[in-house]
Amino acid sequence: MTIYSIHPSRGKVQILATYRTVDGMTSSTVTSVVETGLAAPIVNALNRISAFATVPVSVWDRRSGEYRHYPTNHLEVLGDRDKRLQLLEGSHSLWYELVMIFLDGALVDLEKAVSQVPPPVRTAVDAELAAEAQALRAELAEYNEGASPSESVNRRLWEREDPLVGIEDDLGLFDEDTRKSLDKVEESLKGDKLQRVIDDLRILLQVYLECNEESARLEVEDLSIFVDPDFGEKYYLTVEAPLPSEASRHDWKIEIGRWEPYGPEDEDGNGSYSGNPLLACVQSAPPVVRELVDLLDLVGHQPGQLAIWSKTPVGGRLAGTNFIVTDSEQSEVLLPGNVGDDIDAVEAHGSEYSVTAVRDDLPANGDEGRSMSWPKFDALFASCSCGREGCDECAGFQLTPRTAARLWVALNFLADQAYDDVEEHGDEPVRDPRDWSLFDEYPRITFRQDAVWRRQAARCFDDLSRDLEAARWPSPRCAGEEMALHLALDFAPDAVDEGGSLAEWIDRLPAHPGDLDWDACVDGLFQDTDILTLFNDSHDGLEDPGDPTNRRLGIGDYRPASWFTTFDNQEPRDSRRPFRR
Repeated sequence: MTIYSIHPSRGKVQILATYRTVDGMTSSTVTSVVETGLAAPIVNALNRISAFATVPVSVWDRRSGEYRHYPTNHLEVLGDRDKRLQLLEGSHSLWYELVMIFLDGALVDLEKAVSQVPPPVRTAVDAELAAEAQALRAELAEYNEGASPSESVNRRLWEREDPLVGIEDDLGLFDEDTRKSLDKVEESLKGDKLQRVIDDLRILLQVYLECNEESARLEVEDLSIFVDPDFGEKYYLTVEAPLPSEASRHDWKIEIGRWEPYGPEDEDGNGSYSGNPLLACVQSAPPVVRELVDLLDLVGHQPGQLAIWSKTPVGGRLAGTNFIVTDSEQSEVLLPGNVGDDIDAVEAHGSEYSVTAVRDDLPANGDEGRSMSWPKFDALFASCSCGREGCDECAGFQLTPRTAARLWVALNFLADQAYDDVEEHGDEPVRDPRDWSLFDEYPRITFRQDAVWRRQAARCFDDLSRDLEAARWPSPRCAGEEMALHLALDFAPDAVDEGGSLAEWIDRLPAHPGDLDWDACVDGLFQDTDILTLFNDSHDGLEDPGDPTNRRLGIGDYRPASWFTTFDNQEPRDSRRPFRR
C-alpha cells in the first residue's frame, strides 16, 4: 500500500512514505538518518514488508473455485514483535505461507538495519509499521464489513487487485500463474501432508536466501533449487523437496547431472543441450539448512566441484559434505536371486526394481547391458474387480497391472526404435520404409522433419513410459504424445513373446477381467482421436488450423511444428527433462 524512498535534505537523508490519499498521491517523512548507507537497507526492508503484507489481502483465494479472502492475521505482526513467530507457524496454503516466509525475512532484515541507527529512528520506523497496518486494517474493514473509515486527510487508500507496492519480484511470487501452480500442487495435500510440504518449502527458501551461489534458482512450483554454474554447458545440481502429489517424490533428493549436446548447431555455432542425471543423494529426513547452504556455496567457491562430485560411487560422501550417494549411473548391484535368467543385477528402490538387461529378448534394441526398470505395476495400478453395483472403480475405465506392463514394454521398445532412426538417418527424409525402424509409420506430413524433431518424438514414448512408472495414466499432453500412444497401443498386443521372460513377468501380475482391452484404452486415455485423420491422404491440409474443415470440426493445430506444444488443458512437462540418448 506504501512505497518508501530516500530523499537527501539539508545534510541528512530522509526516508519518505508515499501512498494514495483522498487528495491523490502524498509523501510524508518517516524519519531521517545521517547517510544513505544507513537509509538504504531500511527502505529496502520497508518496501518488501509493504508488498508482502498488502498483496495477500489484495487478491482472491480461488483454491475452492470460489472467491475467498486470504488471512489478515499477519497485519497484527507489523506492530508487535512478540507475535512474529506466528508467521512461520501457519498452514493456510502453499502460496500464502510462502509469502509469509518472505514477510518474516523482510522483518528480520529491518531489525538488522535499524540496529545500526539511533533509538529515535527505530521508534519512528516502528510507528510507521503500526500506521501502515492500522490503515490497511481500516480499509479492509470498509471493503469487507462496510465499516466507515476515518476521513483524515492523510488516510491511506487501498484498492483490491491493484495495491500500490514497490518491489522487484524475481521469483514471480505475485504472479497469478505462480499462485495457480502452487494451488495445483496443493490439490491432493490435506492436513499433515500440507503441513509437511509447507515446512519443506520453508527449508528450501531459507537455503536459497542464505546461500551465496549466484546461479542458484528457486523453482517455487517444483519445490526445488536448481544450480547451473556453467549456464548449460557442463554440470548442474538440483535440490528437490518431497512432493506427495508425485509418486516418485517422497524423499529429499540432491541430483547431479551433466548437460549433453544434441541436434545441429545454429548459424552462430550454438548448440542445444539436454540434462543427463549422473548420481543422486536421497534421504527421507529433512536436511539441515546449514549443510545445504554449505553444499551450494561449495559449488560457487570451488571451480569444477560438480565434476569431482559426479565421480562419487554409491555409498560415498560428496567431498566436503555429509551427503551420501544412494544412486549412480556407474554403480553395479548384486542380484538378490530368483528374479530370472535374463537379469544380472537388481535392487529394490521403493516402487520399482532397477534392472540391467543382458538378453536380446528384453525390450531394448540398444546396446547390451542398457539399464532399465521393471516397475511394480501390481502396486502402481491396483485395480478393482468386485463387480458390485455402485462401485465407481468397476464402472469406469481401469488401467490394469498387466495392461500397464505390456503398454510400458511397447513404449520402451518403440522409444529405442525412434532413437535408432535418429542415429542412423539424422535429417534424411523418409523414403523407403524398409530402411526405417519407426518413423515410416508416422503420417506422411512428418516425413521431412529433422533429427531434432525426431528426438523430441522419441522422448514422447519415454515421457508416457515414465507416467506409468509414476502411477499416472499415460494421457497425452501434446500431439507428439498422442501419436506415440496410438503406435504403442497398436504394437502392445505383439510386444511380448509368449513364453519369454517378459511374458513370465507379466503373468505374475494379478489378472483382471479388463486386461489387455486396447479399445478401452483408446476411450479412456485420449481426449479425442483427431490425429488419426492425418493418415488419410485425402485430408491433406486438415492439420492446419486455418483449414475450413479443421475450423468447423475444432480439430486444432496438428502441423508438425506444433506437435510438442502442450495442450491448453494439460500441465507442461519439465523442460529440463533429459533425452535417453
